Amino acid sequence: MYTGVTQSETSPNFNPGAAGEECDNVASWWRPRRALPALAGLLLFAGAFLVVARTNAARGGPFLGQFSNVEELFETDTCKDFAHASLGKVVHNNVGNYGPDSGAEGIVYEGLFKKPGMPDQTITMVLNAITPFQSYQKANGMEGAYAMVGVKGNTSVRVKIRFFDKETSQQLAIPGMRFSIQDFDTHQTGNEVEYVKVWGWKSYVLTKNTNVKVSFEDSDTVKFTATLPGIWGDHAKDAYLLTSDQKNKVVDVLFQDASEFILEFGSFDIVNNGIRNHRHFFITPEPALLCAETQGEDTTGGILPYAKYQPTTTTTMTTATPYTAPTVAPTVAPTVAPTVAPT
Repeated sequence: MYTGVTQSETSPNFNPGAAGEECDNVASWWRPRRALPALAGLLLFAGAFLVVARTNAARGGPFLGQFSNVEELFETDTCKDFAHASLGKVVHNNVGNYGPDSGAEGIVYEGLFKKPGMPDQTITMVLNAITPFQSYQKANGMEGAYAMVGVKGNTSVRVKIRFFDKETSQQLAIPGMRFSIQDFDTHQTGNEVEYVKVWGWKSYVLTKNTNVKVSFEDSDTVKFTATLPGIWGDHAKDAYLLTSDQKNKVVDVLFQDASEFILEFGSFDIVNNGIRNHRHFFITPEPALLCAETQGEDTTGGILPYAKYQPTTTTTMTTATPYTAPTVAPTVAPTVAPTVAPT
């Protein structure tokens, strides 16, 4: 996914503004008195829509195709059989020191960890850049249910992701963590081909009609690469309701009892034409391919079984030096103390 930005937004001298500026603060949207009539009207409309839609769905009427998936989501937890986490909101945003918040580098997300047969646990997910990268303030944070990181075209960034107990600030090892990476695509020119490298993975899931190419650097490093162009806005915002085209650009990755893991977000050019946009990468600690409903006609072909490292596969192989965890540069990615998470 790409977007163009102005030079001022990407300049090394760009001032991200005061802490908290332009943040998604729910309180800032609240307008007493004047908002109440509009809210009441909206609730009445929504109620009427649900009644009519459920009636038509039951009768096989015009709402059946459009509403049946949404109705099922309201009534059923489609991910109840899998241990997973869901992200609720951003509580601190300063990855790569791009702001809008000041202080510690990184993004802190608040969410819930859910495991079958266990009560929900409030957690924080911390994402830190561990290499310098080129981005801009509005490219990083959250889009719908997904964490979002923006990276200038033909460049890359490595990030470390960790989980903490919100109440105790203790780092957690999430058992059987499944992570979804979505919206693999290229620029309309065919350049800025998006890829994500993953270290410490155990297995992954793709659709049978996937548009994502897979290659291995070694038994610990897998690389997922886009093959088709996309446009801004064609990415999913709901982790539980995706179109077939969206599912065919998703990878679910399984990490076994990992307390942290490292990803590399990047893109590369086929031909250097000098055009540079920004690529946006979307991730969520929810197994979208295993849990999400399909909106509209299902052309995914279903999902493939969990795939593991296959050194004899016909997939194009690349040779690389075995990965060594990079040293964190203090001025770029200082360690985020668990106290960053709000109490």
